[in-house]
Amino acid sequence: MADSQEEEAAELVETTNEEAVNVEGEPSNAELREMLIDIQINIATILRENKSIRSEIADLKRTIQQQKMI
Repeated sequence: MADSQEEEAAELVETTNEEAVNVEGEPSNAELREMLIDIQINIATILRENKSIRSEIADLKRTIQQQKMI
């Protein structure tokens, strides 16, 4: 029974804190989570582009080496 009351109190505090933050114009937890997901997507995109660029650079280096031999 005490655990249940503690859990209810913790939920009330959490809800109250979220409401207080939202009233002050700060983003909610859901909005922050969405922002983090967008950041992760952007990072993944950048990493894929970097991998592609690295591959292109390696190809260019090979081409330059081949031209030096000719």
